Amino acid sequence: MQESSVIKIKDEKGKIKECKVLYTFTTKKENKTYIVYTDSKKEKETLNIHAAILKEDKDKKELLPIKTNEEWFTIEAILDKLKEKSKEG
Repeated sequence: MQESSVIKIKDEKGKIKECKVLYTFTTKKENKTYIVYTDSKKEKETLNIHAAILKEDKDKKELLPIKTNEEWFTIEAILDKLKEKSKEG
């Protein structure tokens, strides 16, 4: 799992935004890589959390939408586990 890098994405208005990557992980079942990121800048601000499928080809990285409830449940379960681990440590 990778943490704390920055990605640039284009919003719906075509503006480039820098977003902080919170987590990336690959599931065994679907063999897909998911990315969880935020566009929030201030530490005291409530985080706007986003997630997508990260598709990587040789020269290109692309964020694809998550379309199924099963995928959302998987992401939520992993984030819950990470939250619990951070409370323990």
